[in-house]
Amino acid sequence: MSAEASPVRIVPAATLDDDRRTELFNLVYSDYDVPMRLDAAALREHVRMHDVDLDASVVALSDGTPAGIALLALRGERAWIAGMGVAPQARRTGLGRALMHDAIAGAARGGAREVVLEVLQQNERARRLYESMGFRLTRALEVWRLDAVLAADGAGEIPAADARAWIAAHRDRPEPWQLGDASVDRIASPERPLVGLEARAGGRRCGAAIGVVTPQRASLLQVAFTPEAEATAARALCAALRSRAPALRALNVPAGSLVAEALRAAGATLEVAQVEMSLALPPAPSGAGAR
Repeated sequence: MSAEASPVRIVPAATLDDDRRTELFNLVYSDYDVPMRLDAAALREHVRMHDVDLDASVVALSDGTPAGIALLALRGERAWIAGMGVAPQARRTGLGRALMHDAIAGAARGGAREVVLEVLQQNERARRLYESMGFRLTRALEVWRLDAVLAADGAGEIPAADARAWIAAHRDRPEPWQLGDASVDRIASPERPLVGLEARAGGRRCGAAIGVVTPQRASLLQVAFTPEAEATAARALCAALRSRAPALRALNVPAGSLVAEALRAAGATLEVAQVEMSLALPPAPSGAGAR
C-alpha cells in the first residue's frame, strides 16, 4: 500500500472494532470547525444509512496506533468519502494523501466511476489536497435552520410515495449522497415516517418535497420544482414542513437554489457552507468486475 515503507500501515477499517473505530473518528474530528462527536451506535447508523463499505474504507496505524481514517461508501458506479481525517499529532506528514489514495483505489476496485465528497468552504488545506488529487468543484451546498414560524398556505400534504416519484422525475442532478434515494429509504421508519408535500400554481403541481418529523425538528430531505416555479413555492413547502415541528433543518441545499433563497428570505440561519467535489475514475480494465 501507499505507506508500507514507513512505520505507518494502512489497513481496512473493518479491522478495527466498533469502539476503536468510533474513538478514531472522534479523534480526527476533535478540532473540526463544525462540532462532530458520535457514539458507536451513531457511527454504525452512519455506516448503515449511507452504504459505507468498511472493507473498502481504510485506517492508518502509526506504530500500531490508529492515526487516520477514510470512510468510503459505494453505490453502483458512484462512491462517496463518508468521513476523512488525520489525528492532530499526525497531520502534515502525507497521511491524508495516503488515506485518500487508498480509498480512491478501493472505489475503483468496487466498480465506481466517480468519487464525490464535501468539504467545508473554510477548510482550504483539505480542499487543496483534493484538488491536487484531481477533484473538481461541482456545486456549493448549505445547511440551513429555520426557527421562525411562516404562514403555511400554498402547500399541502400528499402521499410520500407520490412526492418521491414526482421528485425523481423532475430533479435535474443527483441528490447529495446523504439525501440520495438509498439513504432516504433507510431514514424512513415506522417511528419516523416520510412526509410528502406539494406546491401548486395555476391548478398544477409545481413543486414537491419529502421530509421527516421528530419531536425536536423537521428535516427537509428532497425537493424539486418545475422550471417555472417561483420562490413562493419553495417558501410554501418549507413553511408547511416547519409547521410540523419546533424547527426546520435543511441539509446540503444547493446554494442559490429556490429553497436556499426562500430560507434566506425567511430569516433562517446558515449553519454550514461547504462545497461538493467530484473525481472521475477511468473505466475498469477489460475483464475486471465490481467486487
